[in-house]
Amino acid sequence: MRSEPRRRHRSLVAAGLLCASLAGPVWAQPWPPGIDAMVNPQEGRIGVQVQPMTPELREHFQAPADRGLLVSHVDPNRPGAVAGIAVGDVLLEGDSQPLTRPFDLARIISRVPEGKDVEITALREGKKLTLRVQPEGEGMPWIDPQYWRDWAEKGMHMGSEELRRHLRELDRRLEEMQRRLDKLEEKSPHDRGEPT
Repeated sequence: MRSEPRRRHRSLVAAGLLCASLAGPVWAQPWPPGIDAMVNPQEGRIGVQVQPMTPELREHFQAPADRGLLVSHVDPNRPGAVAGIAVGDVLLEGDSQPLTRPFDLARIISRVPEGKDVEITALREGKKLTLRVQPEGEGMPWIDPQYWRDWAEKGMHMGSEELRRHLRELDRRLEEMQRRLDKLEEKSPHDRGEPT
């Protein structure tokens, strides 16, 4: 008869190996390029710095209550300046999505493929403007949390068949170990309480 500690040990070993197998396909995916260079990504690609707005700034710039980032710096001759973005503009939308936090602009700019442009809706002196900006360099979609969800899902999908193969092999080995333990238990007089 199998002892309870041995069954528990087998379950723990199986659970540990299963966790390791599940993590493997995800972490085997290559890390996104330039992951250590995530500093002001929107400034890096379009040369614009933005800041959140206080209620006083919203009132002064006649900005809506639910969106808007104030442009605090524009690098000359960079894509933002070339497109017409100026200090004091309030950026309302990027790619038809509301801009409420600086990260919103970074996320939108990061998704734009190299050579493509993005539409930015801005407010200047109370009037709406539509500007088209072509960011410099490669996109950095890994900034977006959705990228990480997709990345993990892809790793799990790619590794699912390999995982099934590993689990079958693991089950076969655990069964073999259990058979050997059972045989040893049957042979051992100590386990049966017999004198040695």
